[in-house]
Amino acid sequence: MSAPQGLRLAACVFAALAWLPVPALAQDAPEPGYVCEIKGRSVTRDWIPTDIVVVANGLQARVMDNVLKRLDSKPVRAEVIQNTDQLLVVSWRVPTRVDNSSIVLTYRAAIFRDSGAVNLDVRGTYLRIKETGYGHCELADKYLNLK
Repeated sequence: MSAPQGLRLAACVFAALAWLPVPALAQDAPEPGYVCEIKGRSVTRDWIPTDIVVVANGLQARVMDNVLKRLDSKPVRAEVIQNTDQLLVVSWRVPTRVDNSSIVLTYRAAIFRDSGAVNLDVRGTYLRIKETGYGHCELADKYLNLK
């Protein structure tokens, strides 16, 4: 391939990439993390986190909270429910014991990007747990590595 043909091919590739939406190009680039403090809780039980760290990456995220730390667990994978300029919603599950019963708790955090507000919902499958919390998140000053 001659130099002019190579330049034309490169120009065509870059022109084609310019038409792709930005999320398609940055799918594997993690977003900056959010460090959240849950101040208001409907009950003050040890299975409702007071501190949450969330790092989203495409349709998945990693989450670490003080409940997982207490259980000596590593960060868990979370599902990204919604990811827009205004809102990041993630959901994750944690198997644990509540009132001497084994249970899987499902957590859902909605982070409002403009205000930094966060709403937390906690649901339990067997004990009919339905608790809530709210607080504030700060955008981390660097990319967080939750592996």
